[in-house]
Amino acid sequence: MAIPIRLFGVPISQASLPFLSQESDKKQLIQFKKLVTQSLNQISFLSMPAAALLLILRIPIVRLVFGADNFPWRTTVMTSRVLAIIVLSIGFQAMTQLLVRAFYALKDTMTPFYIIGGSALAYFFTAWIFVFVLGSDVTGIAWALFVAAVLESVAFIIFLERKVEHQLFD
Repeated sequence: MAIPIRLFGVPISQASLPFLSQESDKKQLIQFKKLVTQSLNQISFLSMPAAALLLILRIPIVRLVFGADNFPWRTTVMTSRVLAIIVLSIGFQAMTQLLVRAFYALKDTMTPFYIIGGSALAYFFTAWIFVFVLGSDVTGIAWALFVAAVLESVAFIIFLERKVEHQLFD
């Protein structure tokens, strides 16, 4: 799961940071938004097919990583279910890498801190609900990760849009 994020989300985000910082002055915020959008599109374009490939090949990957002889079939199927759910969040997690750096380029480190903290709380809360209230197995934890990743990305996009619009019209 971490491979597409580290392969596509992190490098594009790190490469975009100097350009985002350069465009973050008040005169260039329209260009800043354009650069963020283009970078998000690139991350999506590269991470989504990798996630789809992981989703399709999840059972062979689990067998390859954990070994066919050492890992019983029932455990392989359960692990592949968890992987299938987690794979759904890869695009969101990869995009978050860029969105955090967009705030850093705007010289705002507190907003990402609060959003990530809120995301961690959302993860713990939803995991608790899935496991203890709904009685889910380990897939409940994977669903909690997915929900937290989606909420985190949506929060970053909403707060970034507000911050850029606010600075654009000052």
